[in-house]
Amino acid sequence: PACPGGRISERRVLPGRIDLEAECADPSTLVLKMTFHPNWRVAVDGRETPTFMLSPSLIGFDLPAGSHRIEAEYHASPLKTPLLILGALTLLAVFVFRRRLELVISR
Repeated sequence: PACPGGRISERRVLPGRIDLEAECADPSTLVLKMTFHPNWRVAVDGRETPTFMLSPSLIGFDLPAGSHRIEAEYHASPLKTPLLILGALTLLAVFVFRRRLELVISR
């Protein structure tokens, strides 16, 4: 439900992280205007809370009544760096061995 007397104040906004304070007299759903991804972690008053996707790609989570400190942080997948290295090595191999590849393809 809507929170007519609610208040949200940003405390810190960094790439991949946002800290804010929210206050609402009733339990409600808070929506963060960022692209949803399952690697976003949201903590309300230091406790991790489940997130869900809204409209079609916003982050939503339930917020109990009262004043709360909220921390949202994106945790990159551990495969991101190895995949980047593998892609760079593959591209390098293509440049180094392109003449051999051209000979194999032309046969």
